[in-house]
Amino acid sequence: MTSPYDPQQPPPQGQPPAQGYPPPQGAPAGPPPQGYPPQQGYPPQQGGYPPQPYASLEQDAADNKVMAVFAYIIWLIPLLAAPKNSRFARFHTNQGLVLFLAGTAYGILMAIVLAIAGAVAVATLSASGVAGTGILGTILGLLYLFYPVLAIIGIVNAAQGKMKPLPILGSITILK
Repeated sequence: MTSPYDPQQPPPQGQPPAQGYPPPQGAPAGPPPQGYPPQQGYPPQQGGYPPQPYASLEQDAADNKVMAVFAYIIWLIPLLAAPKNSRFARFHTNQGLVLFLAGTAYGILMAIVLAIAGAVAVATLSASGVAGTGILGTILGLLYLFYPVLAIIGIVNAAQGKMKPLPILGSITILK
């Protein structure tokens, strides 16, 4: 007995030859029509159609919480791996990237200030200058603890499915 999709059999009049797998049950005969959106009954094709946005923010958050949490730990992973149509993942990836850049800039600035203060203390050969550099380093180091606090706030928001901006840095947008 032969299948209606047997490639050895000639196709019926008016139908193209069958290639690959047969269409799903109830799908119209022939190739899927061109255009957007795809017709009911045809499996989605790879590429060609722009990704559809999520129907609701709750569904988007439920599907992409892990990527959103990763955004505050290693922001590059969600930037490359999260679905491009996920507003939730993109929001938290942006927040994580802004936090990373701010922390990096602060670290560089802190190193420059401490290097200058140390050079001045050594050049003047004063004990108070060396002590002042130590106090300045302690204060700048304590301020640097604000970075992990912001990361924890972002992780908690992402895990709870909220799109709440970070304090101070949350209004900066790099990724659209």
